[in-house]
Amino acid sequence: MAGLRISITPQFSVTTPLVHFSFRLADVSTATVSRVPGRTVVTLPENTWGGVLTRQQKAWLHSVAAEELRNFARGYLPGRLRELAASVGVEVGGITIKNMSSRWGSCSVRRNVNLSLWLMLAPPHLIDYVILHELAHLGEMNHGPRFWALLDKYTSCRARQLDREMKHFGKRLYSEYF
Repeated sequence: MAGLRISITPQFSVTTPLVHFSFRLADVSTATVSRVPGRTVVTLPENTWGGVLTRQQKAWLHSVAAEELRNFARGYLPGRLRELAASVGVEVGGITIKNMSSRWGSCSVRRNVNLSLWLMLAPPHLIDYVILHELAHLGEMNHGPRFWALLDKYTSCRARQLDREMKHFGKRLYSEYF
């Protein structure tokens, strides 16, 4: 996921089992946001978003999409992390959702776990893999053999397979939005 910088346009739309988010162009005078549980639609004035986008427009679209994904992430990731931590018997400190552009997650020696809001674009089983990956780091703070053995224990011996799948997902995400 190195250097993740998703190119958000007025046509951006994402639907996963956990997230339904889209921009929609319409004959309106100002942008509006419509939220129902599990779904967000941002309606944009079509006469403002034609042609080449300015740097400011791109930045605004990106920030709106990031904040909506952050909202979805706050509603899902902390609870899921706590569930998985309990299932593998790991104690976690704080949980933070960040707009990380170069990794899906990270953790600290203080047992704090950081997760990228962009993780919400992944399928649920890959979100679980990233969470379990970070939980394994709380037991082994490197990517050595003991780390992979612990992660295998957490993933029913599927650690390397899930790692490859997550890397493939990141490349596919990159090719879709860049």
